[in-house]
Amino acid sequence: MPIRFDERGYIIPPEKDEMSLEEFEEIFVKSFPASSTRETLFAGYISYMRHFKVEIAEDFIHWIGGSFTTKKVNPNDIDLVTIIPYETFEAHIKLIEEKFRKKSFSTYGIDAYFVATYPEGHEKFSLYQGNLAYWNNQFSKTRKNRAGQRFKRGYIQITFQKQEL
Repeated sequence: MPIRFDERGYIIPPEKDEMSLEEFEEIFVKSFPASSTRETLFAGYISYMRHFKVEIAEDFIHWIGGSFTTKKVNPNDIDLVTIIPYETFEAHIKLIEEKFRKKSFSTYGIDAYFVATYPEGHEKFSLYQGNLAYWNNQFSKTRKNRAGQRFKRGYIQITFQKQEL
């Protein structure tokens, strides 16, 4: 099903929409030939994703939201949440924090955050569920405008697995 946008340029319906990396590029980069930022930001995203695959893990999920997933011609960054198993997160926490979170904006143009997945029954399972709910809420609504209004919007999920590099 093709992506639809409302009159404000937000994805509708306001929910998570799964797609491939190729579809993401087609819809949010190639469909904006007049943009002076989208190609550069997407190249930064590809570099970020490839470095992450080599240095951290090959299996992960990206939630992408914010202005890059709207009809805004020249977004300033890509808002990204990486969802990975807690074992991977805990084993690489220093590298993730330094390279893939703190320096993500200056290096790649990515505003990056992480959610570690915990299985049901784990003491941190409720933390994981709360983090998912938080990011779903953040990506499903805009910030308040000057009139105090927030608008509903959708966001993108891309799932990466070992064979895709």
